[in-house]
Amino acid sequence: MEKKYIIKSNLRDIDSVIKEISSDVNIFFAADDLREFLLGIYEMTVNAVEHGNFDITYEMKKEWLRNDVYEEELSNLINKLGHKQVFIKLEIYKNIITIKVKDEGKGFNIQEQIKKQTMDNILRESGRGIIITKHFFDDVCYNEKGNEVTITKILKNKLD
Repeated sequence: MEKKYIIKSNLRDIDSVIKEISSDVNIFFAADDLREFLLGIYEMTVNAVEHGNFDITYEMKKEWLRNDVYEEELSNLINKLGHKQVFIKLEIYKNIITIKVKDEGKGFNIQEQIKKQTMDNILRESGRGIIITKHFFDDVCYNEKGNEVTITKILKNKLD
């Protein structure tokens, strides 16, 4: 099975795609595992909007949250760059579920980002999406440019 989704760069639009994906995969997961699976997809999609299409750095977001202007700044970016899209592809084949999330941003250096992130900072307000996703998924792989992530979950029971 393969499904494709396209959303505009608006965080509110992510929920509807997550609900659709949930209905497609819920038969494969216990409730807690389904929540973690969907959280990984949500985090990668939020990253695609914020850091990809809107080019918000960790430092910018941290400052905006500290100064309580995140919503205002995000609204300004939606007005200016909201036309940019995020492309999501769900593939289910045998016992493997693959999700690809691609943005229209300039990309980033994943190796540099991974060095910054450790399990010690998983509780911080932002910058933890990759850690959360790597915790539950079997593989998290970025393209060379850094604007597309492929996350893979291998299920214990083989699907036909």
